[in-house]
Amino acid sequence: MFPASVILALGAALMVVTGQTPTNSWVPVKSIDFSPQHNAMILNFDGTLSRMDEPWFQAKQIAPGTWQILSDGDFMYLVEGDQEALMIDGGYGVGNSRDFAQGLTKKPLHFVANTHSHFDHVANNAYFDKAYMSAGTKAELPMPSAAFEGINFPKNYPIEVIGDGFQFHLGNRDLEAILLGNHTPGGAAYLDRKQRILFSG
Repeated sequence: MFPASVILALGAALMVVTGQTPTNSWVPVKSIDFSPQHNAMILNFDGTLSRMDEPWFQAKQIAPGTWQILSDGDFMYLVEGDQEALMIDGGYGVGNSRDFAQGLTKKPLHFVANTHSHFDHVANNAYFDKAYMSAGTKAELPMPSAAFEGINFPKNYPIEVIGDGFQFHLGNRDLEAILLGNHTPGGAAYLDRKQRILFSG
């Protein structure tokens, strides 16, 4: 029996330059302990099996300064500007998604922007200094399903609520939040007008 964890969220990434540095007392976690699910197996896209507590990432550059990152069943996006980078969704699989993404860029990566409230997009927000999301997404942050029993996903990370039209300024690259409310209440897409990329979540 496999956990219901192979969920693909197509098109869920956007980059943001905020011009902010972390100033609060929150210290992002370095790891989330998946060992309670050591015996749970993940069915990979190539048909192989791996243990749920074994970190696995792959990344593909899909445009200049833009990477699609795949972990356990979901896509994340790393967007790089001249000054900083932004993560679109943080994933939910084992392993520090922020550290992995930071290895792809020399620009500082502090923040994550969520497209919507589903667990496979917000579970790893605690790896970041702050999560940006709509009020609707914040109101619906979920609890882990039974497939993640015994795993503690911190939920006390700082959140900044953003509205329609909010701009992330990453340095010669801006992302605009567009609140859609289609997939979930408060669902957001992020638009890079300059490169003509829409991260829809």
